[in-house]
Order: sequence, then structure tokens, then C-alpha cells
Amino acid sequence: MTDSDRRPFDTAAWLAKFKDNFTPPELLTERRPAVDTMRLYAQRGRYTADLHGAARALGIAYLRGVAVPGLVGARLWEWLTERFARLLVVGVTVKLLSFLPPVAWTVDHLIHPGVDLALRVFL
Repeated sequence: MTDSDRRPFDTAAWLAKFKDNFTPPELLTERRPAVDTMRLYAQRGRYTADLHGAARALGIAYLRGVAVPGLVGARLWEWLTERFARLLVVGVTVKLLSFLPPVAWTVDHLIHPGVDLALRVFL
């Protein structure tokens, strides 16, 4: 949805457009948008009228700080779990790396407290 999309003029069309925006896509058959499409929406989408206001800056910050990192993590997880052999190799590699002292220290002193804090904040 960019500035080239037409706005609905009557209430029924507006409600249909609203429903389309909040209906999740068919996840198994419909392709998700590329990062360039998401960036264009953040920069020029019709969620706000002005191109340089606070709402636009917040939308761009959300794209950079939440949407793209979440997308990268989800697509990496999708790639990793796509093939069982790939997941098995990565799991064995991570387990073997955990026996190295620097990795064990990193897990004990950085990752574990960070995950605990995130779970306490968000759950």
C-alpha cells in the first residue's frame, strides 16, 4: 500500500479496506513482501498524510528497529528448519562449540541473563 493506492470513498469500501489490512495472509501460499516493499511503505505509505512528520519518523524507526530484525530472525529460522539435516548440523555444531570456555562463559554471563530478563519483561 503506497501513495498510489486510492482511498475508499464510502463507508462499506472503507470497512472492506480496513478488514483487508488486518486479515492475516495465507501463510502457506502467499509470498511475504520484500524488505524494499516494507521500506517504501514506511517512507511513503498512507498511514499518515505528511512525508516528514513524527508519525513517519516513528514508522521508519519501527521498520529499522523491529520489523527488519524480526524479519531477518524469522527468515533465518525458516531457512534453518527447512531441512532436517541442516538443523541437525547446526545443533551439533552449537553443542560442540558450547564446550569451548569462551562460548560457555558467553552463554553463562551474557545470553542466559539476557533471556531471563526478556522473559521477565515480556511474560
